[in-house]
Amino acid sequence: VSAISPWNAPLMLATWKIAPALAFGNTAVLKPAPQTPLTAHRFAELALEAGLPEGVLNVVHGFGGEAVAGPLTSDPRVDRITFTGSSATGVKILQAAATNHTPVSAEMGGKSANIVFADADLDVAVPMAIRAIFGGNGQVCLAGSRLLVHNSIMDEFLARFTEEANKLTVGDPKDPANFLGPLIEQRHLDKVHGYVELAQEEGGKVVTGGARLTDDDRAAGFYYPPTVITGLTNDSRTAREEIFGPVETVLGFDTEE
Repeated sequence: VSAISPWNAPLMLATWKIAPALAFGNTAVLKPAPQTPLTAHRFAELALEAGLPEGVLNVVHGFGGEAVAGPLTSDPRVDRITFTGSSATGVKILQAAATNHTPVSAEMGGKSANIVFADADLDVAVPMAIRAIFGGNGQVCLAGSRLLVHNSIMDEFLARFTEEANKLTVGDPKDPANFLGPLIEQRHLDKVHGYVELAQEEGGKVVTGGARLTDDDRAAGFYYPPTVITGLTNDSRTAREEIFGPVETVLGFDTEE
């Protein structure tokens, strides 16, 4: 079994792949994301210390591309592939696996909707919607990154939601007073900010956030503030594509249909 795991929950998602593979009598080759190699490496060391025979669980480090990902996806000795990551990478893996008809289990992100109806208890809906998008810095495949709010309560909901977003502290994740930490790397921060710029080009309005933090004590990290965007349509790219950061798109609706 080839197991390819992402960086946003590196230990948990790796074990979700490894445990079933080993339980069903397979050997496994794990390729963790290059941004988060250490948990996988330590997990493999502990597995050996616990008595797992050598060669049953193997860890291969490296970036994608033909040298590493190629053999893990297109080699005929691979009997199954399990992948969690971006849709673009998932497409490449599915194409490589098709050569040998290798079964693939793929989870490739999302753009999950939170729907707030007119009769919602805003004392519950607002804090839950806040946690849904800003927990884990929004770097979660099931983040509630598309917030649909009934137009009859939009003004009150948006005011309360924005107020709560502005209360969230951003900084060193080792300090429990901070709710949001840094994004994973500069390239990802640039991607997130690029979507915010795209949203404005698409007619969206940045209600709060939308710029990299520049305070002296935070400028050295890949920090991005909680960002709320309105004024988009369901046809806009920002409302349809996964941003994977602390960016909420709020859209109104009138009827269930």
